[in-house]
Amino acid sequence: MIAGIDAFMGGSTVFMYFTIQSNILIALVCLIGIFFLLINKKNNIWLLIKFISTVSITLTGLVFSFVLAPTMGASAWGIANVLTHVIVPIMAIVDFFVVGINSNYKKTDVFYVVIPPLLYAVYAGVGYALNWKFTSTTNYPYFFLNWGSEAKAFGFSSELPFMGVVWWIILLLALLIGIGFLYLKIISVLKKKFGELDQTLISKDKRKGEYYQKGNMNKNMKYAIRYYTKTGNTKKLADVIAQELGVEAKSVTEPLEENVDVLFLCSSVYWAGVNKSVKDFIKGNATKIGNLVNVSTAAIIESTYGQVKKLAKNENINVCEKEFHCRGKFAALHSSHPNDADIENLKKFIKEVTE
Repeated sequence: MIAGIDAFMGGSTVFMYFTIQSNILIALVCLIGIFFLLINKKNNIWLLIKFISTVSITLTGLVFSFVLAPTMGASAWGIANVLTHVIVPIMAIVDFFVVGINSNYKKTDVFYVVIPPLLYAVYAGVGYALNWKFTSTTNYPYFFLNWGSEAKAFGFSSELPFMGVVWWIILLLALLIGIGFLYLKIISVLKKKFGELDQTLISKDKRKGEYYQKGNMNKNMKYAIRYYTKTGNTKKLADVIAQELGVEAKSVTEPLEENVDVLFLCSSVYWAGVNKSVKDFIKGNATKIGNLVNVSTAAIIESTYGQVKKLAKNENINVCEKEFHCRGKFAALHSSHPNDADIENLKKFIKEVTE
């Protein structure tokens, strides 16, 4: 229920506040993101806007929690305030990091994050000059945007807002840029941890579902197939490999019975990483694996190749420089995958690494 106009963000003026505007922006960005997922398309402009909107909603949460809420008392922590100022920002930040693993942000992108707050500062300034009513008694949305306070634009005062509007704007813009750099740094760390595809070695073929690198396996080798799956996507690929090679596909819960020249390890991305069962299998069977070929499915993340390669390297296992990856269905995403085209591409891939 929306409070009256006398309340903070109340009544018909609720959409005049940066809080609501930033919540609407992040909602629209997420809806558009779902569309891109459904059509299996990566859009760099959308990723940049997502970055900008995530930093904006972060500002919403931080300013409310540490600047506004202390001045509002117990009334600050009502359901509506907690939802729009705490829960939505946290969910948006988590979603940004999950999606951001597949991004290619530049450090200079961080300066775009100041655009929404700057536009809002102009909007609030116009509202103050034209005497718009944000509440029945104020013509400004937040105390730090009150141009008529004792501190004015560049002054200081012993009580709220303590310093002028311009100083507040400069402080918040600096905070935004700092948050932006922090988020990009976290994305960089996540990419290293979860395995960003090495673009200097891997070139994506125009045909969906395959990634090619240099080098082939030799003929007449002893093969084994292991898979980990929750939804059946990866097992479907493992069964195709088994049919092509005449080797039984088994779960990673079953250790290798003998040394093998080539292991086809089929895995999936869950919560931006490979499952612990896959990690345990690699560690527990390292001495029996000559070469490892990575096969994976995922709804969002590009591939498990980087993660598997890192795990294998720690156990001194050679990883084939070729990899197969295709989309896998998850809820409403990629509902038809792995599809017939993915299966045909997998069969071609198997021939390429075994002939």
